[in-house]
Amino acid sequence: MTPLQAWSCTGCGRVHFPERLGCPACGGAEFTPVVLAGGAVTEATTARDGTPVATVRTDAGPLVVVRAAGGLLPGDRVALGRAADGAASAVAAGEPGQGSRRRT
Repeated sequence: MTPLQAWSCTGCGRVHFPERLGCPACGGAEFTPVVLAGGAVTEATTARDGTPVATVRTDAGPLVVVRAAGGLLPGDRVALGRAADGAASAVAAGEPGQGSRRRT
């Protein structure tokens, strides 16, 4: 996977995904790129066509809806990126066999 990119407003620092022409928080129009490396699943479901999808609260702040590796559940830590076809994607983070579920 290639990195999933977001944009940080140079005026107020708020991170946006997807890219915006202007910052809704401060009205700024200049942005710097930020890599969205990971986050936590807030919701997971299966689309009508059978594709697993998840909403992820990124470590940088914004929510992103991504194509997900099967079996992800709310609370799971994920690594984010772009698949070869350009789709935003998430895979479970952590070492194989260690599990990635957040215990509460």
